[in-house]
Amino acid sequence: RIQLSARGGMPANEADTLFAALPDGLLSALDGLRAEGAIGFDLAIALDSDRPEEARVDFALIDEGFRVLHFPESAPVDQLSSAFTIKVTGPEGADRAFGPTEGSWVTLSGLPAHAYLAVLAAEDDAFWRHAGFDERAIARAMEANLTERRIIRGGSTITQQLVKNLFLEHERTVSRKLQEAFLTWQIERHVSKARLLELYLNLVQWGPEVYGLADAAVAYFGRPVDQLEPLESVYLAAILPNPTLYAEHYVRGDIPASRVTKMQNILRNLNRGGFL
Repeated sequence: RIQLSARGGMPANEADTLFAALPDGLLSALDGLRAEGAIGFDLAIALDSDRPEEARVDFALIDEGFRVLHFPESAPVDQLSSAFTIKVTGPEGADRAFGPTEGSWVTLSGLPAHAYLAVLAAEDDAFWRHAGFDERAIARAMEANLTERRIIRGGSTITQQLVKNLFLEHERTVSRKLQEAFLTWQIERHVSKARLLELYLNLVQWGPEVYGLADAAVAYFGRPVDQLEPLESVYLAAILPNPTLYAEHYVRGDIPASRVTKMQNILRNLNRGGFL
């Protein structure tokens, strides 16, 4: 049996004092960041493997006039709403240029609605409502993982996934999660929801060396992204958790039972919302 009930956090600290006190290299993506004001947080976690449905995560940010004065070159959050080009490192380790003038960029208005609605239904159904973090999704992930006694589900939002893929290394470390949390908070402050979704759809991996929805439409269905059919959009959304694995199934010409179930759930959610 696993039981945990913990509460902790960090009282508000002046930004310049806090960042100056961090060991060199601990939060490398934030090197060069300058800020004013104070920041802290409260965190409470409760879980019991015998009652996984009661898992809870409560997080509250303490913000006392905190404001970033200068973002570092490694995480230019304030540039993402306009024209930009940055270097990103994909899960396969290769660097590539990313921005509105690079590759097969597609705007949100250039997509059929079912293309991005399917992704939201699959990855982050509370995207338009949360501020970067979804405590309900984290609690549901904890419940599922406790029930199965293994990691089968994550609780990251689209914003968190975007931050990780844009600015951070892919190894799972405490340092990376801290940087991810801070940058998620800031990117939601500086970039509109529509732009965040557009960035995500152009950045995310859909298979080996397939990045972005426009390239995925061509790679899987041989058609421009604005001509995707609803079921094709649902298929692409359903393979996002592990595109490399499911691309292998695609090459073999089969769809795993788990993806069929996932596609049915996405279709059901889209229909329930009146989108199909």
